[in-house]
Amino acid sequence: MTQQETTLTALIDHLESQVKQARKAADIDPLLTLTAAAMDQLEQAANDPATAAADRERAQKSAKKLGYNAAADVWPFWDNPPPARTQQQLRAARAIAVRVADLSAVLPQTPTQAGNAPWLIGAFDLALGDLPSAQSHFSAARSHFEPVPEMKLLAEGYQALAGDPAASPLETTIQTLTTSALPHAKDLAEQLLTAAASIQALTASLRAQRSNPSFQRP
Repeated sequence: MTQQETTLTALIDHLESQVKQARKAADIDPLLTLTAAAMDQLEQAANDPATAAADRERAQKSAKKLGYNAAADVWPFWDNPPPARTQQQLRAARAIAVRVADLSAVLPQTPTQAGNAPWLIGAFDLALGDLPSAQSHFSAARSHFEPVPEMKLLAEGYQALAGDPAASPLETTIQTLTTSALPHAKDLAEQLLTAAASIQALTASLRAQRSNPSFQRP
């Protein structure tokens, strides 16, 4: 192993350990700041003209993994009721998701990995209420997932959640997954059910706040 490879390995190990600890702590703002900084360092190493092609790919893969996992932790609709997230946190996580997609575009990807990148952006668009952008990104994810039927159905379910008229009704997609023998299909159906319930709970909470005479818009 060359000195450059040793240095890069040490950097990757250090940054991945830092972000792992931040994810365990579940303190969103420090996690987002630390992850963006770690991605900066890894991309800087990857873009160094002296970095060998194999090392460049290692650094990019690490940056992509760190960014995807940290941003996914911030998405609120894994749970019902959803955890509190500020608009600033959602926008910061979406910015990381965009960086993940940029890295995915230059790295070797399986269909699932390729689809996960636009799905993550769409997930934050959904949380931010930008439904046209969410629909577009979920549609792109669905296209990447074409060879993986269960993931294609998942993306279509999210299209329905975002109100895309091109998607099948959410109930139909969930029923198809629930009765399917495809890998992880029932887990994916449960994910859609949870996301739908979480979105409904958040919407109801916001409506209740806005109907309160003491509510003030930010």
